[in-house]
Amino acid sequence: MIHLTMKSGSSKIGPISATRTNARRTCPTTCALLQSGTCYDMHGNQGIHRRAVDAGQYETLTRAQFLEALETLTPIWRWCTGGDLPSQRRATNRIDRPFLTSLARGIEAHGQTCIMYTHKPVLTGIRGARAADTKHNRAAIRQALKSAPSLAVNISCESIAEVDRARALGFPCTVTLPVGSASKLTTPGGEQVRVCPQQLTKRPGFTCGESCRSANGLPICADPDRGFTVGFIAHGSGKSRLTKMILGGE
Repeated sequence: MIHLTMKSGSSKIGPISATRTNARRTCPTTCALLQSGTCYDMHGNQGIHRRAVDAGQYETLTRAQFLEALETLTPIWRWCTGGDLPSQRRATNRIDRPFLTSLARGIEAHGQTCIMYTHKPVLTGIRGARAADTKHNRAAIRQALKSAPSLAVNISCESIAEVDRARALGFPCTVTLPVGSASKLTTPGGEQVRVCPQQLTKRPGFTCGESCRSANGLPICADPDRGFTVGFIAHGSGKSRLTKMILGGE
């Protein structure tokens, strides 16, 4: 089930449409942030919304209803401020391939720009990810991208080593970084990582939807051709614990 906010009040993403899915049914068991309980979406105001959606307290749309409503969204919109891509039946580690393909086609048909991330596993062996699941997810994402070449489905990584592996597969990536990270860094494999400008700027009102732009004129996370990985420095109430985890202290 998909909860849709037509115009977000978030100071980070700005007044754009945004969705949230049932985290218990969509967040993969292989997600390091879920495993450790350090995900920003599990705490604070985000945690309140997460629990409300999971408990069925918010109005939600079926996958088919959401696809029908797609044309009513803002031209730039955010997929899943919480939760993840819908799962294949109840297999939370597998993407619903037909839905993702239909979603990609709809985005392309309506000329929209979607900011999208997924923690669904694409790297076998990472935190118990099974080969059958990662193979399925890689194929699902690639099929979607054939349907919408302008779409970026960002693979959410939890280390720069994971970035190198995911980038070797041809996927755009984001990565969680420890507190105190430099604004730019290079992975062992030579991949450039740049910290999210919204985290760095001191300019009031800087948002993903209205202010963040790549050289191609798109929000950088929505640009499949940006040429670098976007880094997100650990934030929220669990940032200290998450930093320790990234650095190997937990």
